[in-house]
Amino acid sequence: AERSQSLDQFRLYDPEAEDHGKTKPVLVCTDLASRGLDVPGVNVVVQLQFAGNVVAHLHRMGRCGRAGQRTGRGIVFYNEQESELVDVVREAETQQERMVLEGDVQEIDVEGKAGTVQKAFSRKRGFTKKRKKIRREAE
Repeated sequence: AERSQSLDQFRLYDPEAEDHGKTKPVLVCTDLASRGLDVPGVNVVVQLQFAGNVVAHLHRMGRCGRAGQRTGRGIVFYNEQESELVDVVREAETQQERMVLEGDVQEIDVEGKAGTVQKAFSRKRGFTKKRKKIRREAE
């Protein structure tokens, strides 16, 4: 009940109301909010840590750019050990014109450049495997 009440307050926020002035609402939440919430007007998602897997990452970032709003920004804080994950995400972003998330990457990757992205972004693989590999290589 408390969760629903807080979310309703956030959803119904009116920036034009006199008592709010020019403040912007901020919703701080855990992974519980990565799915099932459709809060209009979210244009920035900040992750303080990489998601454990690609599906969770996509759902977290999917909180922005919803409900008719076509753009949004995702910010992820990461450390040096996770820089390989960042490279994979950036590679995926450069291929987004050719990739359909619901489709099979192999079917639409006519140039054969999605190998790394497909391996990292397979539903069967999590970032956890990639993190373990990075740690082993660092030792």
